[in-house]
Amino acid sequence: MNTGTRSETQARLLVAAVAAGVVLVDALSKRWALAVLGPDPVRVMGDLLQFWLTENSGAAFGLFRNGGVLLGVIAIAALVWIVWYAGRVERTAPLVGLGLIAGGALGNLADRIFRTPGLLRGDVVDFIKLPNWPTFNLADVFVLSGVVLVVLTLARSRSEDDEHVRAE
Repeated sequence: MNTGTRSETQARLLVAAVAAGVVLVDALSKRWALAVLGPDPVRVMGDLLQFWLTENSGAAFGLFRNGGVLLGVIAIAALVWIVWYAGRVERTAPLVGLGLIAGGALGNLADRIFRTPGLLRGDVVDFIKLPNWPTFNLADVFVLSGVVLVVLTLARSRSEDDEHVRAE
């Protein structure tokens, strides 16, 4: 149970607010990509950064091709866990990280649900291309950023706990 000054409801609302912002930004970016981009790359910064419309039926790095149903079920399970776990988190940084992860997962899950043929079989819209890296979208960036934020926060928290124990 959350023993800090933030209630479980407040923690979950913070995660939901961050996730809602992520979903909005991701949806707008994908809408733009679908309206403007095609299969030919648009060089934004030479070969360093390109926008290039692709659709992904699997996960990152071309894994799990046509695995949308499995990936969708995993995303739903992760979202349920995030909602449950958020009520036990006291610090703001990991809650923001969880919100980034949840929003990114929801953004890609929405593609799988609402894009043809639907029912978790829709392809995810990807459009950002870096050298030697698979094409991705902003939802992916938010998920990765959230994971990094949570991991760094946990590492810092662990370090602070160790220092506190040594001080006693």
